[in-house]
Amino acid sequence: MEHNSDITGNVFFYVRIDHKLVPNAKEIPINLIVENKVVQTTPPQPPVKYIGIAQPQNYPISKVGSINRDTNDPIINYTIGVNRKPTNIKNAIIRDTLQFSNAQYDRNSFIVEKGQWLWESGDWVFKNAQSVPYEIAFPSDKTFEIKLGDISENDSYRIRYNVKLNYSPKDGEKFDNKVTLNGYQIEESRAQSKSIMANSWRTVRWLYL
Repeated sequence: MEHNSDITGNVFFYVRIDHKLVPNAKEIPINLIVENKVVQTTPPQPPVKYIGIAQPQNYPISKVGSINRDTNDPIINYTIGVNRKPTNIKNAIIRDTLQFSNAQYDRNSFIVEKGQWLWESGDWVFKNAQSVPYEIAFPSDKTFEIKLGDISENDSYRIRYNVKLNYSPKDGEKFDNKVTLNGYQIEESRAQSKSIMANSWRTVRWLYL
């Protein structure tokens, strides 16, 4: 393209607002600049209506999934946040279920830590992390259970693990994964992560639910 002119075609890309640079709600123009000139599009590209940093949701359990960009293998990294809404939970059990095929848990990737979840600049940050012993079982190839025992209102946990895909996924492909928290005399809590392939499996987008 450097040595040709009058080239036509389509350009497609994903955009994500850096909430640390733009913390407040505003309309943000999307401009394509070539040689210091703004390229006019037909129809004109409307601005992005950015809603700003959302307020934290203190759910008993939450989950986020992201595509691992540090490896040549298609791997999804998952993080489960436990007890961001401080409460006492007796006999806490985490149950996780994969809702897609052609994949399996990396059973050597599990890390369970106790610490403190804090909301800082639009992100949940886990501090004072310490690895703790845990019991894990795999009732099936698509499900695991972790017993955390009794959790006090001062305890928070982070569970991390990987899922290996047996193929190279396509752009826009979605991977649903759900987790539940059960305990003695408490209502079951649920969370679900939807990881979405963006352009290639090395690019990441995530949703908190």
